[in-house]
Amino acid sequence: MESRALLSFEAGSEASHLPSAIIRWFKDSRKPVSDKQALQALCQTLAEVIFAQTANWRITHICRVLSSWETKPIDTTPMHLLMQDTAERLGATVITPFRRTTIRPPMSTQKHLSGSGTLSLRIRFAAQDLIFEGDFDGARVLVLDDIRCMGASEAVWRWALQALGGADWVGGLHLAQESTLCGNFVVMDIDTEELRQAASGRMGARNIFFQRGWLSASDKLLHFNRNCADIQSCSSEWWLGLTSSDGKLCSRCSQSEIHGLRRLLGGLLGR
Repeated sequence: MESRALLSFEAGSEASHLPSAIIRWFKDSRKPVSDKQALQALCQTLAEVIFAQTANWRITHICRVLSSWETKPIDTTPMHLLMQDTAERLGATVITPFRRTTIRPPMSTQKHLSGSGTLSLRIRFAAQDLIFEGDFDGARVLVLDDIRCMGASEAVWRWALQALGGADWVGGLHLAQESTLCGNFVVMDIDTEELRQAASGRMGARNIFFQRGWLSASDKLLHFNRNCADIQSCSSEWWLGLTSSDGKLCSRCSQSEIHGLRRLLGGLLGR
């Protein structure tokens, strides 16, 4: 089975690791967000990236793994929007092979499922409440998921689509791979600056969400001038829209720029 992830995810590092912050914001955007235009731009951009990564897989159908809080796909979630954009780009048919009898706690909250040697337990946990429906004889199916840990959900969906649904081939595409559990799994580590530029371009004049900045490692100050005297040598590129509600902006950067950015940031954060 072809399977890969676009980025690496470092749990607990979302405040300082840009790829993790992007994925966390994307996952949490199932909640009400103030910048839906940014979400749409990011979905469309990621769909282009997925198309480039999977163009030679000859995909005919596409689906996504259900989140733990879903009993059936909810069409307003970020993953669903991404699936629809990707299906359109690939010319693939969207399918819904699974529904769940009830919501369940996230796998990450189950202590007995953590650590090495737990893949079989995780597979049983992932499969326990799923109901499969559909005939996909001869289909080549792409399964989308957000964060891959050990691949339990992917294994369940692949087996069901082929053994029960008759699919000819199943591939997996994950937004990110948990970095501590990567092993030999393929992580593309796509260029986040190219991602930012492409998404920003889709938003036209209103592209403040994707404003580029630099985040200092120790004090978490966000700078907009790469040559700022206060910027630390150990700093990482950042996006303004990923700044938390209590995020700090460097006072040494241009005051006029900061004034405008604070006003726009307040709008993004609903303040």
